[in-house]
Amino acid sequence: MDGVGENAESGCPACRGTLKPTESKWHVRACNLCGGVWTDTEAARRIVTAVDRELVGLAKEAATHAHDSVATAPAGTPRPCPVCQKPLQEVRAARVNVDVCAEHGTWFDRDELGRLSRNLEYQRTSTPPPQIDYRTSAAPSDAAGGTELLLALLGPEPQRR
Repeated sequence: MDGVGENAESGCPACRGTLKPTESKWHVRACNLCGGVWTDTEAARRIVTAVDRELVGLAKEAATHAHDSVATAPAGTPRPCPVCQKPLQEVRAARVNVDVCAEHGTWFDRDELGRLSRNLEYQRTSTPPPQIDYRTSAAPSDAAGGTELLLALLGPEPQRR
């Protein structure tokens, strides 16, 4: 299962609104109520490893349709994966908290995808990446180690056919 197929989601992890497919080469669904974006693991890996203007644009588009008055789950409340309903794991990467299902994808609240992309690009161009062994790392942190943990959760890059 790719994490964003036709029957893949039961609703937005943040507000329970409907996740709608986007017109993109990436497997991305957006919630027009809260402005959040669900990506499969391939798209999330792309976001973490390189700036992808199309993905950032999709997130901005979702945010423009969002309603400010929509109630979302409070910060720190476990959110369900829209595919398997298991709790998403909150990971802090580049000063942005994102919610990850290692098997199915990543949830970005309104404006998080753009902030993560900007912060990661700044880190890539400003400092050499630290050498961190995610297997021995403690809880996710605000340092670049959170990015390493996020990549570890997303798993190895899929082999191209």
